[in-house]
Amino acid sequence: MYNVNWVNELGQTKDYECMTEMERDAKIEELEAQGLEASWEEVNTDATTA
Repeated sequence: MYNVNWVNELGQTKDYECMTEMERDAKIEELEAQGLEASWEEVNTDATTA
Protein backbone atom coordinates (compact mmCIF):
# COMPACT_ATOMS: atom_id res chain seq x y z
CA MET A 1 0.00 0.00 0.00
CA TYR A 2 1.12 3.54 -0.67
CA ASN A 3 0.33 6.79 1.08
CA VAL A 4 0.37 9.94 -1.07
CA ASN A 5 0.77 13.24 0.80
CA TRP A 6 0.34 16.82 -0.36
CA VAL A 7 -0.56 20.30 0.87
CA ASN A 8 -3.72 21.74 -0.67
CA GLU A 9 -4.42 25.34 -1.69
CA LEU A 10 -5.51 26.17 1.87
CA GLY A 11 -2.24 24.94 3.39
CA GLN A 12 -3.83 21.78 4.77
CA THR A 13 -1.86 18.54 4.66
CA LYS A 14 -3.85 15.81 2.93
CA ASP A 15 -3.20 12.14 2.30
CA TYR A 16 -4.59 9.42 0.10
CA GLU A 17 -4.07 5.67 0.46
CA CYS A 18 -3.76 3.54 -2.65
CA MET A 19 -3.13 -0.15 -3.20
CA THR A 20 -1.12 -0.18 -6.42
CA GLU A 21 1.77 1.72 -7.97
CA MET A 22 -0.47 2.54 -10.93
CA GLU A 23 -3.10 4.13 -8.67
CA ARG A 24 -0.35 6.00 -6.76
CA ASP A 25 1.19 7.36 -9.96
CA ALA A 26 -2.22 8.43 -11.29
CA LYS A 27 -3.02 10.32 -8.06
CA ILE A 28 0.37 12.08 -8.12
CA GLU A 29 -0.16 13.02 -11.77
CA GLU A 30 -3.62 14.38 -10.94
CA LEU A 31 -2.24 16.49 -8.07
CA GLU A 32 0.68 17.82 -10.11
CA ALA A 33 -1.75 18.80 -12.88
CA GLN A 34 -3.47 20.98 -10.25
CA GLY A 35 -0.12 22.60 -9.45
CA LEU A 36 0.31 20.75 -6.15
CA GLU A 37 3.51 19.02 -5.05
CA ALA A 38 2.95 15.45 -3.86
CA SER A 39 5.16 12.92 -2.15
CA TRP A 40 4.54 9.28 -1.33
CA GLU A 41 5.72 6.52 0.95
CA GLU A 42 5.24 2.78 1.00
CA VAL A 43 3.11 1.64 3.94
CA ASN A 44 3.53 -1.75 5.58
CA THR A 45 0.22 -3.59 5.32
CA ASP A 46 1.28 -6.63 7.36
CA ALA A 47 -1.11 -6.50 10.31
CA THR A 48 1.13 -8.70 12.46
CA THR A 49 3.88 -6.05 12.52
CA ALA A 50 1.67 -2.97 12.67
